[in-house]
Amino acid sequence: MLRRNGLARLHLKQSWRQLPIAQAPVSRVRFAWYSSGRSIKRLTVQEAERKLIQLDTDAPHIRIQLRKLASIPSGEILAQVQTQAPLMRANLFLPSRSPMDIRDGR
Repeated sequence: MLRRNGLARLHLKQSWRQLPIAQAPVSRVRFAWYSSGRSIKRLTVQEAERKLIQLDTDAPHIRIQLRKLASIPSGEILAQVQTQAPLMRANLFLPSRSPMDIRDGR
């Protein structure tokens, strides 16, 4: 349905919102963009190799990565780091002036 309406690449965060509710009275709310979020996944050497092989193995940068991956022991745990899209963050201030951080409506 989204594709038919020209929204095939709509991100989940753009299609719904959740309203957070503060557990205590709030004296002030400040909004700011949070842009330093990262997603980190554990990866085995074999999984990394499979992911690289699915790409264009004729590309020089893929061949370099496969070569370097071959020199890593098979028991080594790797990390796949992906930068996440910026999101709006609300900082809630209680009357005692201590900030309570609310991220993504949680």
